[in-house]
Amino acid sequence: MRATEQKEEQKLLEDAKLSLTGCFDLVLEKISTALAEQISHDLSIPTLVGIGVFR
Repeated sequence: MRATEQKEEQKLLEDAKLSLTGCFDLVLEKISTALAEQISHDLSIPTLVGIGVFR
């Protein structure tokens, strides 16, 4: 899922929290740096930031 607009960012935040059942880490790509930081802060599992994160 891409997240280049605020509506998409909110959906990604909600989906990330729901997908934690059985997850041991989460790879973040093609999202803004601010959103990657927010997701990383909100989740209790490690997040890996890929090369597609932008400012």
